[in-house]
Amino acid sequence: MKKLFTSYIHFVGLLVSSLLVIFMSACSDELEQSMGQSQTEEITGYQTAPATLSVFLDKATTRLIFEETDYEGRDAFKSVWSEGDGFRLIGTTEGGSITEDPSRSMDYLLAYGAGTTEGLFSSQDTPISGSMFSIYYPYTLSNYSDYALFSYEGQVQQGNDNYDHLAGYHAMRLGYTRDLDNIAFNVSDDHFSQSSCMKFILSGLPKAFVPVSLRWSIVDAEGNTMLDVLPESNYPDYTVAGWTLGLEGFSSTNSLTAYLMMSDQDVTLPSGAQMRVSITGSNGEYYYADKPAGGKIIQGGYLNTLTITEGWKTIYESTDNSSDGEVTALQIAEQGEEQGIDVVIVGDGFSDRLIADGTYDEVMQKAYEDFFSIEPYLSYKEKFNVYQIRAVSKHEDMEYADRETAFGCVFGEGTHVEGDHEGIQNFVKEALNADDERMNSLLIIVMINSPRYAGTCWMFGYTVNDFGDGIAIAYVPTGTSDTERRSTLLHECGHGFAKLADEYGTSFDNVVMEDYYLKFYRNEFGWNKNVDVTDDPNEVYWKDFLGDTRYPEISIFEGAYGYANNFYRPTENSIMRNNEGEFNAPSRRAIFYRINKLLNPDFVDSYDVFVEWDATRNRVQHPATGSRSVVRKDFVPLAPPIVQIGYWKGGKFVTE
Repeated sequence: MKKLFTSYIHFVGLLVSSLLVIFMSACSDELEQSMGQSQTEEITGYQTAPATLSVFLDKATTRLIFEETDYEGRDAFKSVWSEGDGFRLIGTTEGGSITEDPSRSMDYLLAYGAGTTEGLFSSQDTPISGSMFSIYYPYTLSNYSDYALFSYEGQVQQGNDNYDHLAGYHAMRLGYTRDLDNIAFNVSDDHFSQSSCMKFILSGLPKAFVPVSLRWSIVDAEGNTMLDVLPESNYPDYTVAGWTLGLEGFSSTNSLTAYLMMSDQDVTLPSGAQMRVSITGSNGEYYYADKPAGGKIIQGGYLNTLTITEGWKTIYESTDNSSDGEVTALQIAEQGEEQGIDVVIVGDGFSDRLIADGTYDEVMQKAYEDFFSIEPYLSYKEKFNVYQIRAVSKHEDMEYADRETAFGCVFGEGTHVEGDHEGIQNFVKEALNADDERMNSLLIIVMINSPRYAGTCWMFGYTVNDFGDGIAIAYVPTGTSDTERRSTLLHECGHGFAKLADEYGTSFDNVVMEDYYLKFYRNEFGWNKNVDVTDDPNEVYWKDFLGDTRYPEISIFEGAYGYANNFYRPTENSIMRNNEGEFNAPSRRAIFYRINKLLNPDFVDSYDVFVEWDATRNRVQHPATGSRSVVRKDFVPLAPPIVQIGYWKGGKFVTE
């Protein structure tokens, strides 16, 4: 392993304007990890942050210029300061525990020393006091959460063996240091954490071509993702299944050297793990190679190196389409197929060999079980028809830029995913020989052969009704675990079957007209019954549940429909908020109502009827709770549903 840097920090108090002096060179000692966000211990010795901080960084990789060099017989990065560099000093709260207080901070910006290893940093902020302090780079990080979720996504390397892009993707932290007066700190002793870097030395590609992207992931012997390696500083295992590095300015070549900045955490690879590197070319070339790495540690704070010289493979292509369109009834409704509620499951990105070896059928079966794993679907399972339809894709690697798959699924920004909506519907209609009426009430689940964390539902309204009718397509990747796949599927099918809204709220954007659309789709089509635009307990849509002692968890919580303000939800968390737990009572009521309305068009919505049924279900017990808005800090919401007016008429799908 190659060390990124080691740091020594020295504080000197002067009665002048605040200054921070930082020196950089190369070093290769080990780093310890950050000690976390808070400590519990007696707080003594309060002091004011000194006017001058002298910080000696033997080897700081910052938003700076890099140069590989030899340090004590080992490779390392030599670095110098750049214009715009800066640190943030944050104080702590008082009391029985030590916790960072972002409201008390000082920013130190580079005043002199750009292009050198010695920087003079000054601050014009009011000095702060405390028993302990934390230091962050870059200075735009205002707290531990910012540092922990610092994103490494979007890296683009300009030219072969060039690491200028690393300058914008480095973060570091010295957590909870005390004794600012004339004390030197060595990062090996004082929990100074920093970003890591992976260097790829790749050669022996089958032919020369112009590379445009590199993707790195951890897979097993069959190529299935084993471990998430993620673009957040302190969480290397929860969001995506690999990293993509853009490559620009490359000439045609069959060898390249690339650099990717990544998490500050150690990542221990599971037994049997392989590092997979995939290279995509400007004319659709695609090659990948795997290197055994089971039990190895990708070390945080180090320059790690991965060398591959042989074993390059290209994309697999299907040749046998004979099973395409084959329908299997996973179950038929007890009251007869014609009276059953239809759910169809298909797959995208599954080649002929993945169908032949049983992988496709296994994924369809798991999706079927996921759907009926929770109420109200569980109790009404025997009222459904569930079909799987085989779909053969030419390619199975969903990261291959020029892939051809059965339904053309693509991943968009964030967790958005979509496919050929009309193509999927036509495929299902032909396979089932379904008429317009049957198609207009259909839920189609598209399982995508990808470990990515993503999910989106496309919902189509078509006629005035109050029970959320209309065709829907839920796009669900297979994910990296059974838990991830199940929670994603239930969330997206909550959208698709009962037309439930998202209960998370992350945007502070202007919400002009959004309240109108929420109410319009609810009034016209029976959608969005789990959110509202009022916090008036006498007017909110789930007012019947308020005060009912059987539902102590029901209240009015701000943050829903994608917006942090002015939209409201009935429970703190649920499947439709953070993808965990169960559907809350208003959501269950909406699902319950649609099921019964499809079974019996004369069924009338009734609070008492629902509550009587709900009381006999095996559900999670909830304590009473206040109106808090809490989601775990590592939660990444799934993309909002896409809503359109669309319906089947005269054997064709019509959109407005």
